[in-house]
Amino acid sequence: MTAADHPDDDRGGGTVLAARPEGPADDPDGRAAAPARSGRDDHDPPAGDDRERPATEPVTEEFPEDALAGRPPTGAGGVFIHAPGGNINTGALHGDQRVVNDSSPSTPGSLPDTYAEPVTAREISEALHGFTRPAWFASALRALDDRVLFLVGRQGSGRRTAALNLLHDHRGPSFDLRVLDGDTDLTSWRPIDKAHGYLVPGLTPRRMTPDQCLGRSTLATLRRRLAEADARMVVVLPDQPHLVRPFTRQLDVKPIRCQPPPTREVFTSVLAAEIPDEAERRHLVERAGPTLVEELLDADLTPADVTELVGVLVNAGEDGPDPDEVLDRLSFLAHDEVPELLAAVREQPDALAFLLSACVFEGEDHRVIREEADRLLLVADVRLHHVLHPWAEPPAEGGQSTEPEANPAFVLRRSLDDLLRLTGAHCGEPEIRQAPGYGYTVEPVRFVRTGQGAALLRHLWRQYSGIAPLLTTWLSDVPERSDLAVPVGNVMGRAVIWGSGRHALEHVRELARSDRDGHRRIAAYALAMAAESPLRRSEITHFLRSWSWGGGWRLRTTAALTCGTSFGAHRPDLAVRLLGTCYRGREGDERPVAAAVVWSLDTIFAGGAEEIVITHLTEWHTEGGRARAKAADLLPVLLVRHSWFCHQLRTGGDFRDAVIDLVHLALAEDRTFDATADHLLWWCRAATRDQHVNTAVTTLLTAFSHRLDRGVLRLFRRIDHDDTADASARRIAHRALRSWRTAEPATPRRPAAPGGEHDPRS
Repeated sequence: MTAADHPDDDRGGGTVLAARPEGPADDPDGRAAAPARSGRDDHDPPAGDDRERPATEPVTEEFPEDALAGRPPTGAGGVFIHAPGGNINTGALHGDQRVVNDSSPSTPGSLPDTYAEPVTAREISEALHGFTRPAWFASALRALDDRVLFLVGRQGSGRRTAALNLLHDHRGPSFDLRVLDGDTDLTSWRPIDKAHGYLVPGLTPRRMTPDQCLGRSTLATLRRRLAEADARMVVVLPDQPHLVRPFTRQLDVKPIRCQPPPTREVFTSVLAAEIPDEAERRHLVERAGPTLVEELLDADLTPADVTELVGVLVNAGEDGPDPDEVLDRLSFLAHDEVPELLAAVREQPDALAFLLSACVFEGEDHRVIREEADRLLLVADVRLHHVLHPWAEPPAEGGQSTEPEANPAFVLRRSLDDLLRLTGAHCGEPEIRQAPGYGYTVEPVRFVRTGQGAALLRHLWRQYSGIAPLLTTWLSDVPERSDLAVPVGNVMGRAVIWGSGRHALEHVRELARSDRDGHRRIAAYALAMAAESPLRRSEITHFLRSWSWGGGWRLRTTAALTCGTSFGAHRPDLAVRLLGTCYRGREGDERPVAAAVVWSLDTIFAGGAEEIVITHLTEWHTEGGRARAKAADLLPVLLVRHSWFCHQLRTGGDFRDAVIDLVHLALAEDRTFDATADHLLWWCRAATRDQHVNTAVTTLLTAFSHRLDRGVLRLFRRIDHDDTADASARRIAHRALRSWRTAEPATPRRPAAPGGEHDPRS
């Protein structure tokens, strides 16, 4: 039996066991050969330097009893033959026999062990098209001078594209490239087709150790074979330190890390390759909308996503691309990767918690995501653990002891890099973010695949019933920070869209009724997100109307906060009417409601709905009573946005008279006078350096000079005594005050506004 006929197909040879007969009676045919058995039991042939040695002579010795793991042959006197790389016949020989021990694939009639498939010219051209050379590319070219290069990179980093460019560019451009299967035994492989370069795009798990891949001497042999063929090889390794580290230590090689270039550089290079003309490229980006392109390039897209983005922009036609279609095209793989992503972390509670936290807080600092993942583990109360071991209780008498449960307080459970790799996320470059009065640095964690977090959460919410109460309990206790309310609210709102039935909003209503301001703010963002769905829009609007009319101060606060989100930005008229219904003064429990109304009204006004806001304030002013007081209370916060007011006053716009009336109303009320006067004094100071503001202030004060009631006189007195105010404003105030002081009692005056006239000298 030759090595090729061995039942275990172990060409490297093995051990053969034969039972030696006692005599002719036991072996009448003289052939006492037992079936051959591989001593390696289906394991791979021994790797290393032994593969380069010629077959040794068979060694025969008495068979030890434990040679086959306690299964010795029956009877006495078995024979154990150890013949690596040899061919053993244990029976009678008849006729001529010839054995050729030659691993060379050039033997007549033989085939190579592994077929090297040619890389098509089209694939090479696509890899070269718009390729951006990263910073490490030059050093990788130099390392390829040693014939073999190990390239390490995460999925989606452009490893294959970079490898093809390396093989193509090294020692001159060449399209004669080959791809080897990841299960190729590189210890015995040799180039036979005289190609310029060979790519091993990824080794199979059983080849992912130097013992199964290459030893030091066999690596040198591989390099010698490649040198004889004047070829190079790039071997791609996964970005997993525990697999890559042995290559560095045992083979004394330093793999090159494939880090993709910055997204903007890739975009510029690919777009220039598609459209050589710079003016046409600029027009293309402007047509698509610079905001859309900037947001996408800031999202750290993979090179493949950037190429997809360029393709969408180039083929969008004259009207430009649809932003929703672009986002859908870029995230089409996110849904398909959800099962695989879950399978990688299902049995690892800390990684699963980190994955869920990254889904909710994608884009936040990695410290925030780690802290929330740890808190989720505590909230879960072992619900995220794959198995439980009852280590706290002693084993029953006679029972087997179990291994203790992993300690959840162990601080070295996972490193940040391991968690990022397991969950398909990455930590971006440091960014400067602004807080009131200062800036701070964050290192945001984002998924490699665009839309991965939302896709995974939707899958969990719909497919696993137990995840909904766990996530809502966890997210409801997020620290009260304004920067965390938005991502949490967005997730809560998406959950409303993913849910069904009359109770889909229940988890949001519980937050809306909460005593905590942070809970109500989260509920507001959740309602705004849910209202983006046409199926939920009417339901959300119904609840907001109901809360603004008949809800307690907690529900009215939530309704008012919702009006300041995207819900109010898309429906400013409805939002201002809801704010008017929510507002009922500033005393007692109404203070948080009033603060929410003021914030939302200012947000709507600054968002471009100035005319709608002023129209409603004017209507409330006309109604009188509580509505009139409401208009006076809410106007001062808007005066800080002086540009629109000054434009109306300066140009005589449609709302000039309405502005004058509302400001006059706010000056007449004692509770709003100080805030209104402070804003108007700031206008008077700004008028010294801005002619447009000067014209607006002159128009306003001239109109007030004909309404010398208590509030106007108090304002003019403050302007007259303010040396920093504009000179023309001071002259108007001074003349009005002098005229009022010297007027004859019988001189007819305009009717005074509520509050009566006031002597500014008092």
